Amino acid sequence: MKKTIPALCSLLLYIGFSISPLWGQMDESYFQNKMAPYYSLEPSSYIRIRGDSIISDRKVKVKDYVRDTLRTYFDYLWRPLGKKNKGVAAYFTYAVRAGDYWQCNDYYNHFHKKLRWGYFEDQQLTIPVGPFRQYYDNGQMQQKGYYKNGTKSGHWEWFNQEGQLTGDVSYINGVATGYCFRVTDGDTVIRRLDSLGAGYSYKKLADGRTLFQGKYLSGGLEDSIWNYYDEAGRLWYTEQFKAGKQLAVVCYDTMGAVMTKDTAFQQAEFKDLSGYLEQNVHLPPVLNLDISSGRVVVKFRVNKLGDVDKIKVLESLELRYDYLLVLVLEKMPKWKPAKRYGRIVESYYVLPFHYERR
Repeated sequence: MKKTIPALCSLLLYIGFSISPLWGQMDESYFQNKMAPYYSLEPSSYIRIRGDSIISDRKVKVKDYVRDTLRTYFDYLWRPLGKKNKGVAAYFTYAVRAGDYWQCNDYYNHFHKKLRWGYFEDQQLTIPVGPFRQYYDNGQMQQKGYYKNGTKSGHWEWFNQEGQLTGDVSYINGVATGYCFRVTDGDTVIRRLDSLGAGYSYKKLADGRTLFQGKYLSGGLEDSIWNYYDEAGRLWYTEQFKAGKQLAVVCYDTMGAVMTKDTAFQQAEFKDLSGYLEQNVHLPPVLNLDISSGRVVVKFRVNKLGDVDKIKVLESLELRYDYLLVLVLEKMPKWKPAKRYGRIVESYYVLPFHYERR
């Protein structure tokens, strides 16, 4: 009995120390480090005919300024935080009047490194103007370019975290023109467009094989026949357009024969998803928070093997709540992957999950 009591105390201490770093009210740094990749900013991964990516989701009010100067903290979803919460903030913004404009500097709060800087026409920091720079948390340039009248103008470049050029686009009044390219996961999208948005586009794998090709009319309207190929280089399906309107789709099997049955997009499937989440996402009893209910919205990919990956939090409730849901999604069983025109494809899913303390 004497040996049992110390052993029991040791076990309780072990459990306590194991739970404390994970769920302790004061240990925010653990969750900041764990969840940072799920909130991180990403440059847009493809070329749009008009515009490209928003400069910020931050919400700034004029009353937040003191003598034409703004110093404020934000969480990972750009929601404002009070100064008392600056220790757990993801980003810090410093903005000041510069003549007729407002110069804004955003920083990674935990890394004490610059995230991005630029100028704005308005005090709410919503209409960019002039030069713009954005950086990764390792200090490497992520993208750079110029804004005019709130839209991208002139030459823009994108880079990966190793400093390699992954995008080169020229804009006139927000319209991509000339020779444009963007690289994503080894695939390259290339467009040659005139000042009105007319031209052609194609996408290639890293080994040079074509994934799709087609042409645009002025205004970025798809036209004529667009051909799509699978990763083995076989013709997968064709789409016929007339001035942006799709007229017909013809799809082919892996032997090149025309498929006649309905092969429209089939979403990825998981049997009783809501039941699985309710059974596996539990609020630990030691979680001491004022929040009793609310929802977390996440976006994730179901890849061709049926695994869940590329999870991003779109709407946060609180770091610990977000972490619980992400943890369960990462460890969940395989899905039945999506299909498009008879072939297995990756797909994305937006999931709202509601917490309710019982």
